[in-house]
Amino acid sequence: MSAPAAAEWVLTVTGPSRFVVVCLACGSRSEPGCEGSVALVDWALSHTAAAPDHHEYRMEASQPWRVVRFGPRNRRGGNCRR
Repeated sequence: MSAPAAAEWVLTVTGPSRFVVVCLACGSRSEPGCEGSVALVDWALSHTAAAPDHHEYRMEASQPWRVVRFGPRNRRGGNCRR
């Protein structure tokens, strides 16, 4: 049995994007938050206040995805997103 063609599958977004701030000096990480979250900014400022030589950060983003089959069963508005 051969694998289905790639065109038979569709990539869907399954949830909101999440962001984490990471201290480049020590690797400490904030709790996940939403883009533009005041909590992420507050975490970085508080972390620098506690460790004044820690002043560089990286923001990491993640977006959950799911691949679902796009076959005859889904073409009439099933759980498929175009």
